[in-house]
Amino acid sequence: MPQRNLRLFILSYELLVAQATESAEALDLDDECAQREDACAWNALQVRGKVRKDLVAELANASDQQAPSYLCMYYPTLPQCQLQVQPAPQAQPAPQTSYFCQLYPWSPYCKPAAQPSYVPPAQPSYRPLAQPSYTNPVPTAPAYRPSKYSSPGSMHVSSRGGLAPPSTATAYNGVGWETMRISGEKEMHIFAVGDWGSLLGTGYAPMVQYASGQLPGPHTMARFRGACNTKSMMSCFAGTSCDRACHYSPEVDRQAQLLVAQQMKRRAASSNPDFVLNVGDNFYWGGVNTQCGSSMHQIGAVTQQQFDAIFERVYNGQGLDGKPWFSVLGNHDWGGYQFNKAWDQQIAYTWASNRWRMPAVYWSQLVEYTDLDFSAEFLMLDSNAMDVKPMHSDPEHNICGAKHNPAGASCSASGGPADVQACFKWMWDLWREQQSWAEKKLSQSTADWQVIVTHFNCGHQAAWYKKLHQKHGLDLLVTGHTHDQSVFHKSKMLGGLTCFISGGGGGITSEADPSLPKSNQYGFFDLTISKSQMIIESINYRGETLSKHIVHPGRSK
Repeated sequence: MPQRNLRLFILSYELLVAQATESAEALDLDDECAQREDACAWNALQVRGKVRKDLVAELANASDQQAPSYLCMYYPTLPQCQLQVQPAPQAQPAPQTSYFCQLYPWSPYCKPAAQPSYVPPAQPSYRPLAQPSYTNPVPTAPAYRPSKYSSPGSMHVSSRGGLAPPSTATAYNGVGWETMRISGEKEMHIFAVGDWGSLLGTGYAPMVQYASGQLPGPHTMARFRGACNTKSMMSCFAGTSCDRACHYSPEVDRQAQLLVAQQMKRRAASSNPDFVLNVGDNFYWGGVNTQCGSSMHQIGAVTQQQFDAIFERVYNGQGLDGKPWFSVLGNHDWGGYQFNKAWDQQIAYTWASNRWRMPAVYWSQLVEYTDLDFSAEFLMLDSNAMDVKPMHSDPEHNICGAKHNPAGASCSASGGPADVQACFKWMWDLWREQQSWAEKKLSQSTADWQVIVTHFNCGHQAAWYKKLHQKHGLDLLVTGHTHDQSVFHKSKMLGGLTCFISGGGGGITSEADPSLPKSNQYGFFDLTISKSQMIIESINYRGETLSKHIVHPGRSK
């Protein structure tokens, strides 16, 4: 690579670091960065002011045609980024038994795994950590009741929100769902949650990561935590042995989604939220566990099972029944490190459900509080380009990577990427398309409140969100991806914009020990909205209020 281009890359990256780093706020975004920098995603390093040395070395050896692709991931406005040239395709690796296949045997990259024979787990062969002394003990999660599953094809799609079922999953990109009008003068509440969709080990496409994972009900996905790697955490969940470094709390980690849902139900009985903001990673490991390309006029058997067991039968009861979930896709919903999982079926489910609302990859919702004389507009964005790199780079954090996408992967029938070679450009074109759309929507909005809901955490594309706040009146950014609950109130990095992370929904193990007092590792948010202010409360899995922040609308209408 010519020295001039390498210097340009390093200079541009330093500019990004300068924009993203602020001494007053240390963003703890991905705990893989704390212990193993080689496993740290670029967007997480960016906000820490670090650079992956191995990837920079790889860039230095790349050709001129490859260089813009790396640079443009996080600096898309540079002139060199206006035309993307993809690296030449390479042969797909043959399926093999790898470390990843041991962890995720259901991946299309892996050979089909035999259904494990279940042996009741033995007691962990480790000395438990001393229990912290707090006054609010871990609540008991409700017993999970398996559903009487309807036969495939029993769910019917029909027109909803003023829209007929689309021909493809992207046909309605940028659409505005019909205005939601809320009457009354009660205190108005909104819930927010993300990263909640646990593994389902039963049915047509089971995902079993550890012993007992094939029993009915949601099963938390085991993932590394600090110095504890994923394999060690799996051993903790299996009950065979457990490294103390994992800070595994079986009474919390094993039932995390149900514990959070239980507190949502309790809070909903009094708060009575009007809707839920869902920031994605709705189903682990890789979204709806079949491939994209199904008809948008049919809800498949696997889709029905996962929605029934992980969504419908978990989030219900007084205050939650019938309340819509304004939803976006997370990186795991696309497939984690592939793009061809059934993300399109999550969109199709919109036309078969009275609660699930995701009519497109990106869309908007206007809410009018008719008796209180104010309104709020929600822009639902797909930010998963942050986990998209050229096809031969960073394969474990790359939706468009060649390593894990199966041979012949294509979502063209759904309106998505045609193949792995086209994936990088397709995803980044989608992001730029959304940027233009969001700026136009915000500049034209007459609502009292403007809110963006997206998956990737506070810190991604920081300069752009700063612009949206200061120039276009964006009032709040709602995110997930990091598996805890955090608030960045009036963030300097975001130009005074408040952003919060609600990634502690419990579908995957949290970033740190959840057993500590006032833990922020699993939970959700309760927003109280009025014409003059919004109160943001972080609620953990014990039902404790961890923090309370007030945001005011940024411009007078």
